[in-house]
Amino acid sequence: MNCEEFRERLDEYIDGMADESLQARMDTHAEECAACAELLKQAMDIRFALGDLEEEITPPAFTSAAWKRAVRLEAEKKRRKDVRRNWRAFAMVAAALAVWVGATAIMDQGGLLSVIPNRMDAQPQAAMARYIGGEAENVATAAYTESTEIYLASDGSDEQQTRTIGTGVETTFTNTAAVMRVKNVRSELVAEDLDTALANLDDLVSEMDGYYEFEHEHEENGVRSAELTIRVPSVSLDAFMAEFRAIGNEIDGEYHEDDIAQNYYDADARLELLTVQRDQYSALMAQAASAEELEALAENAEAVQAQIDELEAQKRTWNTSVEYATVAANLSTSSAQAMTLGERMAAAWSAAISFGCDMLVSLAYISPFLLIVGAAWAAVVIAKKKKNK
Repeated sequence: MNCEEFRERLDEYIDGMADESLQARMDTHAEECAACAELLKQAMDIRFALGDLEEEITPPAFTSAAWKRAVRLEAEKKRRKDVRRNWRAFAMVAAALAVWVGATAIMDQGGLLSVIPNRMDAQPQAAMARYIGGEAENVATAAYTESTEIYLASDGSDEQQTRTIGTGVETTFTNTAAVMRVKNVRSELVAEDLDTALANLDDLVSEMDGYYEFEHEHEENGVRSAELTIRVPSVSLDAFMAEFRAIGNEIDGEYHEDDIAQNYYDADARLELLTVQRDQYSALMAQAASAEELEALAENAEAVQAQIDELEAQKRTWNTSVEYATVAANLSTSSAQAMTLGERMAAAWSAAISFGCDMLVSLAYISPFLLIVGAAWAAVVIAKKKKNK
């Protein structure tokens, strides 16, 4: 309680109309504030002095009327003040809720609420990212210590012998592209006319230098729809999605992003090792002492080459995924009209739950800023109380 509130509630205290909680708060404040304690003492002295007046004296009519009018004005003033206080609190809560909902919508539109971070654990002899001089640099070191190859003895007997290959081979490569993001978007759009929407989408894909990876049209329960997989240059994804959503009404969507740098550079390191191993098999084949030994080495070399081909194909796929984002789109006509009332209510309830979850996620994003604002507000209140005292 501050001094201003103490003075406002003093009449209730003197007249015995204050509840126990208010009396306790005012007593505590009077003990801490000398000015309010003196004010309370004066009011009590006046009350006791007035108590000794002759109770049978009838006050003049104009005095009674003025007193009643003053009481009504004071009650009205208090009521208006309480109404203003309640409306102010309501406005603050409504403004905070509006900011919360708006922040959730903005972050959802920007894809922040759908990003799933890809945790890359550091592993020995794997790709490691570091920053040198402010520039991202990726260094992968692969240590190829030694391996043992089993082959047939040169004298043609069944006795197996061993030969050590690859001892002490080490290779290091550097790549400055420390982050490789694969972007995937899923979106469901409802358009008034599917043919017009598809024609507009064709123009948009062509304009953005994209291409269709998959196309399928079908009709079910009188509702036409098209399932499409579109590849768009990653650098143009935001611009593409902004114009894509203008084609119809987006009823559902999801954004997902992965950083595959760890896997990519691990594959590079593995390729380096396999290439060295393949070359060593080739050298051993040139020194083979028998056809059996040559055949065994050739089989191993083919197996290594198969692994190299597989890794290179995987790298090409990754390169394409990084360069071109994937948009899984579903376009349909007005499905809401074909849905039953129960289905529409279920869809609306599902969307509400989804947005509620998004609001919780956005709250986690903005909570540090709320803590800062709350601390600043508390500091202002404390400073104001000290000033009043």
